Amino acid sequence: MKERLIVLMDADDTLLDFVACERSAITRIAQFLGIDKIKEFCDDYHVVNDNIWKEFEQGMLSVEQIAYMRFDRIFDMYDVHADSKKVSELYKEYLSQEAVLLEGAREFLDKSYREFRLFIVTNGITYTQERRFKLANLNRYFEKIFVSEQIGARKPQKEFFDYVKSHIDGYDDSRAVVVGDSLTSDIAGGYAAGLPTVWFNVAHKPFKGEIQPTYETDDFDDLYRLLSNF
Repeated sequence: MKERLIVLMDADDTLLDFVACERSAITRIAQFLGIDKIKEFCDDYHVVNDNIWKEFEQGMLSVEQIAYMRFDRIFDMYDVHADSKKVSELYKEYLSQEAVLLEGAREFLDKSYREFRLFIVTNGITYTQERRFKLANLNRYFEKIFVSEQIGARKPQKEFFDYVKSHIDGYDDSRAVVVGDSLTSDIAGGYAAGLPTVWFNVAHKPFKGEIQPTYETDDFDDLYRLLSNF
């Protein structure tokens, strides 16, 4: 009998609707700052934040720099004069109160945690992520939750996945898979770690890059079937 499959799952935009969570939190920031064009501010922040995290994945920024530099950049765009570090702390608090699951995620987890060994592998700030997971009642599905800030390495770094592997009892490469929405962190990281990958592409992003995912799906039912056949 095969050992249960070890599923290393990303969190944001794989299980949690990060776009919705982010928009709610940044809307509150815009209101706090007295921004008139809230929709435009939210849209621009989303772009700035995406770019910041890509720089983080490439090793150009630390977690500490991410927290305030995204606000430095958006404040320059909107000529806002505020303390980016204080606003960053407020944003982390607002974001920690947001935990919207993607449609179908709960049903997928209800089935999957009985059949597979589930683990969260996420780039992020520990305080924010842990509070969001607790709010979404995700902890009960996962044996462990691995956050880059705690580990001191980030996806797609091999060191991140080496740490994860060494902290899972009975870990076996031949019975493990990485699932996530990001080609540059989840898929690239899984590839570097020598693991098969599933690109969970609910946003239907076009493929860009050199590292081809082992599988691709945009549906939780299909993901469950795929994992069941490993």
